[in-house]
Amino acid sequence: MMLKMEDLTRSFLYAVISFSLLSFATGDVRFTRSPPSKIFAIEDNTTKLNWEYYVSDKTTDFALKSPIWEYSNDNGKNWIEIANEAIARSWNWTVSASCPPSLKPRLKKLYNATIQIVNVTFNDTGTYRCRLMLSSGTSIPRTTILNVTSKGQTKVPSTVTTGGGDGTESGSEDGNRTTATSTPSSEPPCDTTCIVIIIVVIVILILVIIVAVYCYKKKQKLRLERAREGNESKKGSLN
Repeated sequence: MMLKMEDLTRSFLYAVISFSLLSFATGDVRFTRSPPSKIFAIEDNTTKLNWEYYVSDKTTDFALKSPIWEYSNDNGKNWIEIANEAIARSWNWTVSASCPPSLKPRLKKLYNATIQIVNVTFNDTGTYRCRLMLSSGTSIPRTTILNVTSKGQTKVPSTVTTGGGDGTESGSEDGNRTTATSTPSSEPPCDTTCIVIIIVVIVILILVIIVAVYCYKKKQKLRLERAREGNESKKGSLN
């Protein structure tokens, strides 16, 4: 009985470790670059939303449609899909049918997940989001708010980034006019995939502890039974 229990324990641990390694192998999806939380663009200029990501295998790690680019004009309460890539189109980028008509002809993809809006208008002001849709059913989103200002505006807040058409970023001051920019932030230290892996590791540790305690109690019980049997056999021999 003890031998069978050890075999079951060993098989269980192998299965758990294999599942953990599989999670690491198939869960390598992450953003490597994202826009700042807020971007200012000047009317009629071109702005760029810099998203870049890494995926080890699109076919395995991505859902049937990923990434998805979305737009909201009500602070993220409702989202409109403006573009996507899908496995059915060999992951080719396309503007979605739901994209606002005024934005459609001015929206372009440059590389990876970075998109460009040419001749920005005040109607383009809003929240933009890129989501990596995973085969697990979850998603990894990155969001930025685009504010379009008029050409006559004399000052842009120094705490935000202005989206340049060439993707370069710099900071300068000229009288009352301020253009303050910064390098787009990279991914946060922990995303959805990281959280899933941490949960898996915690579950594995808990299960290992439970199995170890069970085996220890089983061994103690067997020792007591053997000791009891030994005592009884000694008593019988004396009698």
